[in-house]
Amino acid sequence: MMSGSLNQTLQDPDTAVFRKLTSLTPATMGDLAPFAKIPMQPRAVSKGDIVIDNRAMSKRLYLVTSGWFYAYSFLPNGRRQVYHIYQEGDFIGFEDMMHSKNAFSAGALTAGRICEIDIPAINNILGSHPRFASYLYAVSSLNHIVMMDRMQSIARQNPRERVAHFLLEMANRVRVTSKFHSGQSGNSLTFNLPMVQDLFADCVGLTAVHISRTLTWMTQEGLIARPSRTLITIKDEDGLIELASYRNRYKRD
Repeated sequence: MMSGSLNQTLQDPDTAVFRKLTSLTPATMGDLAPFAKIPMQPRAVSKGDIVIDNRAMSKRLYLVTSGWFYAYSFLPNGRRQVYHIYQEGDFIGFEDMMHSKNAFSAGALTAGRICEIDIPAINNILGSHPRFASYLYAVSSLNHIVMMDRMQSIARQNPRERVAHFLLEMANRVRVTSKFHSGQSGNSLTFNLPMVQDLFADCVGLTAVHISRTLTWMTQEGLIARPSRTLITIKDEDGLIELASYRNRYKRD
């Protein structure tokens, strides 16, 4: 079960998971009250830890409370495909919760903390609180749509367009969950992107060399700046949107 301090933290309306749910859906804090009933076990993780192994028979479901994680699988030839990046406030494994095992593996991009969720218990809670369930499923469906957009970008766009699309996706996700990053179109927005170029490349179906060249070109063109190895500043958001033909799925109509 959740400890008292964790329970209190997860009921704070300024917590990332609640900022996300109330930004992306019509949910109120009252609608999200069943969160307090979900059994969770907090766990610290180190950079590089594997938190889900899709070869294991046991099913896992987590809530990210700090740090960055990624979902991936390997092809028979050893090549890796990265499907999703998880940040504070995201669930890892919710998309395939009804299956008997996880469809992908997940690892830690950075040190962080996750809460393991008791799956039978959350299924019972979702069944008895349909309004609460509808908001969780709505965000899960949105994640699926965002993934479809990125797959379309990988299949049909050139390297510059793909990288621009991915940077905008990450920037807009940060806007939803972080109270410290609220830059609007036309203004600079600096956000953390703690991934090496090999992993970045696996997110968009390119090579690390392509990523390096493209980020250099974007910097030279004034579209972005790179204050440090893990920071990206969006300087010309409209230019990136036009380049990528990007649609912000994280902005409610």
